[in-house]
Amino acid sequence: MHTVRFNHCHLPLLSHWVKERNMDKSLLNDLPEIGFLAFKDNKPIAAGFIRQCEGDYGLIDSFITNPTALPSHRDEALNLVTKQLVIKAKAMRLKMLTAYTTDENTRVRAEKHEFVKLPHSVMVLDLSKKA
Repeated sequence: MHTVRFNHCHLPLLSHWVKERNMDKSLLNDLPEIGFLAFKDNKPIAAGFIRQCEGDYGLIDSFITNPTALPSHRDEALNLVTKQLVIKAKAMRLKMLTAYTTDENTRVRAEKHEFVKLPHSVMVLDLSKKA
């Protein structure tokens, strides 16, 4: 298995995955520039991104997998993508990476990569909604 840097030529592939997973296609309108795709035997399996934030912080963002890939391949690919994102974040001299999830498998994977669970609550204010 190997990774390549995300390139906008990968958007049709990600669009297909989003459609197959019945996800909102608008998610693709705001993908971070920094990302990786993992391939096994030249078959794309998973993608993930870093959203660089002010103050040299980063947010792990927008993980997605090929819905037709074997679960074991998806798991391996997500681990490889996460590893590459951490390596890239260190090369960028980011101070910290943050991730949030509702998925237990993702939380376990993050802990394998030395992320720690914090007692904080995540809160958001959606400013895109019309008043």
